[in-house]
Amino acid sequence: TTLGLFALAHGRRVSSVTRAGTPTYHCHYSTTIQCSSGDLIPAELRIYSPRDNFPVRDNTVAFVVAKLYIPPPGSGSTTALLEAYSLFPCPGDPSSDTYDDMLPDMPNPFVYGLGVVRGRWSLLPDNSKAFAVEVSDHIRDEKK
Repeated sequence: TTLGLFALAHGRRVSSVTRAGTPTYHCHYSTTIQCSSGDLIPAELRIYSPRDNFPVRDNTVAFVVAKLYIPPPGSGSTTALLEAYSLFPCPGDPSSDTYDDMLPDMPNPFVYGLGVVRGRWSLLPDNSKAFAVEVSDHIRDEKK
């Protein structure tokens, strides 16, 4: 699970049919995950959308709580998937020059996971330790 502020763009509403044959709707957005290293991971965010709902304006920043899937290296995809539980748009006009001034200072999202460490840690250039954690969850209607 991840939570944080995400800038949303290219919002579109997509309809699909559940396994039971019921129509359902989701809003999809392009965004990025900003890492503490400064690296950016491209991502697509999806959230359930009631029938009469519509996407937020481009460049709206929202506080998001979501399940997260980052494809492993060599998988052929570099786009992370966010399956949002909740999305709270920050108030204001995203086209205004002062919009960013009103946002909380939280450039990096928080990531929470429960999983298995399958290997030894490695030392990073800043002397911090890193390790891979294997976790899984249902994202986009399948286990990842």
